[in-house]
Amino acid sequence: MRARAAKQQARHGLWNDAAGSSRIKAPRRAGQAILRQFRLLQDAPALARPWTEESELRALIIGFGVAGYVARYRHAPNEDAVYVPAFRHQRQAGY
Repeated sequence: MRARAAKQQARHGLWNDAAGSSRIKAPRRAGQAILRQFRLLQDAPALARPWTEESELRALIIGFGVAGYVARYRHAPNEDAVYVPAFRHQRQAGY
């Protein structure tokens, strides 16, 4: 079981090298994944699924590692803008 977890961590960039500086790449890779998804919203703001039927908010799922992140956002087409009132890790309460 431990060997599988170590392989998974290494594959997702959680370990940098065996010599020491572990977990250095993970934050950078997470930031890159988040930016990549937000850039997609520039061309397709209706990309994500609606948060609820009644709400104007949408939920953008950003996969990273075992879990990922969820950005709730609202598209304002008349302003050509996207507003993100909530951004959380998927393991946080309520997701």
